[in-house]
Amino acid sequence: MLKGDKDREKRRKQILEEFGSHQKSLSHGRHFNYESVKNAGVNVTLLEDDKPLQDAVLSVHHTFIVTFSMTRAIKIVENHIGAAFVQGI
Repeated sequence: MLKGDKDREKRRKQILEEFGSHQKSLSHGRHFNYESVKNAGVNVTLLEDDKPLQDAVLSVHHTFIVTFSMTRAIKIVENHIGAAFVQGI
């Protein structure tokens, strides 16, 4: 993420301060919008700026939404070779 950045150490500290601080994040599930992440020094790209990536991400998202709504699955983890763990209730 910071490879080749001449201000790597400064940005690393800035990013850790922003996202590693309980006072700032308040919870594990807190949403960080694009501007706050970018302002924290993270290299970030909007999905809308990369149509093929956006289509791939939305396809995976919709697949999970349908799976969670139509099955008893509550957690799914799958790796790059197709091995999966599915936890149900």
